[in-house]
Amino acid sequence: MRGVSYEYRKFVNLADILDVPAGIIEPEYCAFSDRDEIGGITCQENDSVIVLDMRGKEIVCRDAIKLAWAAEPDGLAIVD
Repeated sequence: MRGVSYEYRKFVNLADILDVPAGIIEPEYCAFSDRDEIGGITCQENDSVIVLDMRGKEIVCRDAIKLAWAAEPDGLAIVD
């Protein structure tokens, strides 16, 4: 997956997981596991971190970590 461009609005389940329309989601930072199986994206304005499953043909949003209001995550690291 590295070096591949992927339109964030095409992530399956993203708008549903965050419970907002795709046009209101503001992705900021991303990180990937060493084997490119799991990824994460911070959404500063949405106070959340999105968990991506990248093992299949299509990247799928599996979950969101909802943070406290105004947490605005400012970076991300994934440790295997």
